[in-house]
Amino acid sequence: MVLRIRVTGALLAALLTLAPPALSQSDASGANPALPVTAMPGDASPSELLSPDHAPWEAIAHVPVHLNRTPPLYDTDPKDDGYRPVASMQLVRRDSTLYVRLSWADATVDSIPAAKLYADAGDPAVYKRQSEVIDRFRDAACVMTPRLPPDGANPSLVMGDAGRPVTLYYWRNGDGFTIGTAAGRGSTTLSETTFPGHASHQSGQWSVVFALPMAAPSMPIAIALWDGSKEHRDGLKYYSLWYEVNP
Repeated sequence: MVLRIRVTGALLAALLTLAPPALSQSDASGANPALPVTAMPGDASPSELLSPDHAPWEAIAHVPVHLNRTPPLYDTDPKDDGYRPVASMQLVRRDSTLYVRLSWADATVDSIPAAKLYADAGDPAVYKRQSEVIDRFRDAACVMTPRLPPDGANPSLVMGDAGRPVTLYYWRNGDGFTIGTAAGRGSTTLSETTFPGHASHQSGQWSVVFALPMAAPSMPIAIALWDGSKEHRDGLKYYSLWYEVNP
């Protein structure tokens, strides 16, 4: 008896997401790549560090960030065109705050205009938010950290695990900076809690500063980027492997 299984594009993409990403950026031991952190003297004000265009950032070394892209889950999703934006991180510690400056190439500034409000006879539990634009998406970025102290094993890059949840420091163009949590695929919840940050787009590049609490002397972080012009949204994005903050 011969069993034949037809593998569709959607099924193949779903299977690929189960495979761990290549660890080419790790060292031979499999450890997370280290991120050097500059200790900023106390005379540098938080407002200066929050400005991605402020002069002190020019003296901080850029660490290249190697990005993957999640494969499409459905046949209608945008295909992977092989492009990966040039991206880097700079890190500064001041007291108990870690300032992460992400920079990446993006020729377009993508946002969504605010929808007008219309009288709606539908169920209010369903029609909570109205939108006039359904084919445009925002640029966005996120810094992900473990919610629990490091125990030698990193949470899953797919929004953590049930046993290893993550905190998401999320910026979306037009919506600002919001803290979220997740414990696995499809579990992301964005709160109404904001955190300090600032974004700037100049000469075809985004520069975004995130101000995070320095939870441990060293902690893993991972980043994700969404390019609205490439129809990125939800799980369709660029993402890094885990890095280790090395103060």
